[in-house]
Amino acid sequence: MSAVPREETDMDILDRVLLSQRAVDAWIAACDQAATACHAAGLLGGEPPPDEVAEVQVDGTLLILGRIAGMELRLTVPVGEWAWAPGDVQ
Repeated sequence: MSAVPREETDMDILDRVLLSQRAVDAWIAACDQAATACHAAGLLGGEPPPDEVAEVQVDGTLLILGRIAGMELRLTVPVGEWAWAPGDVQ
């Protein structure tokens, strides 16, 4: 049986990496700040957490993107704070 290549998507990337606790904490803080700002402006009404996507940058950092109440969230995860999950070495 031959392996069937799967289409690469940004969501696939985020599902295939491991993040340091520092990176996870930074993303949660960014989401909390955005939610607080949106709530204060009356823009947030019980919306679910943002769907995140990730892109590996040419410098080796990982860019995580999300949206909440129309506000874009971005976090650059430095090299060393993320890695490919076992079996997903690139």
